[in-house]
Amino acid sequence: MNLALLIAILLGISTIVYSFIGVILQIALPIFIPTLMIIGSLSLQGYSISRYQALVERRTLWRDLPTSFVMTSALITIYLIAASWVQLSIAATSILIVLIITTHALSAWLSEYFYRRISNRDLSLQRDIRHMSRQDAGSFAIDRTLRKGLAILCHNLQASSGFIATEESRHFVVKSSLHSLPSDTIIAFEEALTESLTKPEGSLKSKAVWLAPGYGGTQQLILVGIGERKGLREYSEGDLDWVQDIADELGAMVFTYRQQLDESADDEQLADQLFAIDDRSRPQTDALFSALAHKPDPDLVANVEDSLRHLNDYIKLGKSPLVEQLDVGGETHIERGKAVQQTIIKTLETLRPVGEQPKEPLPREWYSYSILHDAYVEGIPTREIMMKLYISEGTFYRTRRKAIIGVTRALVEMGVVAVQQP
Repeated sequence: MNLALLIAILLGISTIVYSFIGVILQIALPIFIPTLMIIGSLSLQGYSISRYQALVERRTLWRDLPTSFVMTSALITIYLIAASWVQLSIAATSILIVLIITTHALSAWLSEYFYRRISNRDLSLQRDIRHMSRQDAGSFAIDRTLRKGLAILCHNLQASSGFIATEESRHFVVKSSLHSLPSDTIIAFEEALTESLTKPEGSLKSKAVWLAPGYGGTQQLILVGIGERKGLREYSEGDLDWVQDIADELGAMVFTYRQQLDESADDEQLADQLFAIDDRSRPQTDALFSALAHKPDPDLVANVEDSLRHLNDYIKLGKSPLVEQLDVGGETHIERGKAVQQTIIKTLETLRPVGEQPKEPLPREWYSYSILHDAYVEGIPTREIMMKLYISEGTFYRTRRKAIIGVTRALVEMGVVAVQQP
């Protein structure tokens, strides 16, 4: 209730109380006091209707005010005729008019109050329905991507089975499965949490031989499980690195999708927002399928990591196996070492996100580039990088490993080295 209407109502009530006091005490009170109260009450009620109804509710003054004036005048006229017929005094008639206007104003205000409450509840329900529809549509696209990704992963690894589960409300739910746990199976939060690639324990031990976590920000959002390899062969270190790389890409994709969904929760344009979410999530989806398409040669990954560690040692780089793998030219091993260095630095820059580097703390998308650039180009100690990014030691080494594999994959995608098929 606005202040003007509240004061108008109080003045009207005060007029009635003032008159009753005179009647009960049987004393003649000044007439001009209730008259001023009546004038003030009418003025404030008019101001309240004009401002808080016409402006806030966006009603047009030329249509609403004349209608209100005619209706109010008609009611007052009717009550004046009735008061004259029963021969009420002028003071009693004034009190009656104020009482009528006040009660009608209160009635109108209560009606509008309850109407707004009902309307707000309906709008809230509509927003919830739109949000659920957006979430269902987006979840369908994510689940479809997870199913496709799992099929490619198991095929390329020649895995007999596998599953992908996503974190939901302090537990993990299987969203995609191939000859493994049924879809929608709930996995206990404690059983699914893992810092890095690990052997499963408990109920998952019979369903997978390796578990790989996928992180979004600082939270584990993905759990990838793979069964035994066909032909009873063991997975190589390169195979397991690849599985972890896929899990990391899945975690980044789910994290981006959920973040964008939360930001658009109150958006009224559902269809447009769904397309917008799909467009903004496409880079993560493309990165996922790029990782699925090219499983880096573990020897190439090892050579890239070694070259990064000796990035400013031209003699070491000139003798690196990367000289032949990258097919760089140069008359001396020093020149070939410089060529390897430039190729590595150029490829490293492909990890750099678009735009200017933001202020610290850096957002998650800058982690991979920042870790490799600071550690190997700038030579900053590991501890300082961890403090700069506010990350743990485990997160640092996991992110660095992922970034090195990313550089290796970029070398393959750029055609600098031949594609190593799984």
